[in-house]
Amino acid sequence: MTADELRKEIHAPIDKLPENRLHEILDYINKIERARPREFFEETIKEDYEVFKRLAE
Repeated sequence: MTADELRKEIHAPIDKLPENRLHEILDYINKIERARPREFFEETIKEDYEVFKRLAE
């Protein structure tokens, strides 16, 4: 998939979101941009530990 195709795929669901959810998406994108990959992964694991634990079982 090309970068342009990916952008279109990303924009499609965002365009359908209600206005009150857009801030959450922007916060998430900003969080990804600021974090180094390892830190982002570690933080995600901490936040979703129980979900990952259940998936592993």
